[in-house]
Amino acid sequence: MKKQTLTFCVLLFSLFSIVSCSDDDKGLSIEQKVNDKWESKQSLSLDIKGIHYIRIKGADGKCTAKVENEDIGIIGVNADNSGTYIISLYKTGNTKLIITDESGQSINIPIEATEYIRTLHISEQNIVIEGAFSDDVKEEITTELNAMLLPQEIKVIQLFYQTTDAGKLEIKDSKDSKLYDGTFEQKAIQQYPLLVMSFNNQTHNYLLSANGKYPELRSTGPVSAYLVEDFTEKYKEQYPNIAAVITSVRIVTNIYYSWL
Repeated sequence: MKKQTLTFCVLLFSLFSIVSCSDDDKGLSIEQKVNDKWESKQSLSLDIKGIHYIRIKGADGKCTAKVENEDIGIIGVNADNSGTYIISLYKTGNTKLIITDESGQSINIPIEATEYIRTLHISEQNIVIEGAFSDDVKEEITTELNAMLLPQEIKVIQLFYQTTDAGKLEIKDSKDSKLYDGTFEQKAIQQYPLLVMSFNNQTHNYLLSANGKYPELRSTGPVSAYLVEDFTEKYKEQYPNIAAVITSVRIVTNIYYSWL
């Protein structure tokens, strides 16, 4: 699997991470930062899209910390000089965190890398056709695009990330009943996020847009945003005066600047 570089204003070292650890007479242990509070942990259950902070207690001198299976994730020293670590994950699975101090004292902490779930609430769908064309052409294109829109009963799309950029999806109605299963993958066109969703024998290629027309991203959440499919080039071949043919799905979700 191709690993992506993750930048969160921290410095990650993908092999052994070394830092001075706090003294404690109870032996090696770890704490995880949960909702801005430190909690003692004997195992870790971490979603693969999160930023996960830990600190080591009870060490004699400096420590080394390593994720056993680096296909699943890595651990690195937080660059803020706080003596904490950050665990970043690539895919779901089970592995362990291995910590050793200068005296040879060592512990193994089980890690379960879990799915991250992103929920998209469908609000409305629109068709935009721009350019010089007759009413008959507009009606023809609109009829074709209506057949390509998501079925009206679809109200929720849930994305279950099994890697940092792909996984399975579930399509639900307003009563939370599942209508379809499928898969998705995140890609990028230049700097813009592209969400490829496949279900019900169809594949949709959606750009993430803030305004339903052009892919400009926001950085707050939850917000309204749009999944946009651009059919302009398809129709330009037949109708050269077409300027834009776009469908959009308005969604409400937590959108951050880096969707990918």
